[in-house]
Amino acid sequence: MADRKKPGTAYTGTSGRETALGVVEGGEDIMKNENRVKHMDAAPRGRAFKVTVSELYQREITVYESEMKEATPEEALRMVENWWQDSQIDLNEADFQGVDYSLTGIMDAPEEMEGGE
Repeated sequence: MADRKKPGTAYTGTSGRETALGVVEGGEDIMKNENRVKHMDAAPRGRAFKVTVSELYQREITVYESEMKEATPEEALRMVENWWQDSQIDLNEADFQGVDYSLTGIMDAPEEMEGGE
């Protein structure tokens, strides 16, 4: 588990080559190559499954009436949104609430790949 990307850290890219499935070969990426499924060393075959990984960060922000032009819930939401947009709110590891994995698509393999090469 020590190799897992820490919450709040950004993926900055790779020096490798991206395959048709979006798997990076060579170079470094956020998944260690030794953790990949063995069959991924060969050319990708069959259907491709796209999975989205979503991390949830939450923090409760208090907005006082004295900070607002109008003391309304809408104004409080607008102010917090502006603060976040202006990077005045920085969510970090302490705000990490969990992760969700969802299947976002299945693509059939191109015909030229199905028959082999």
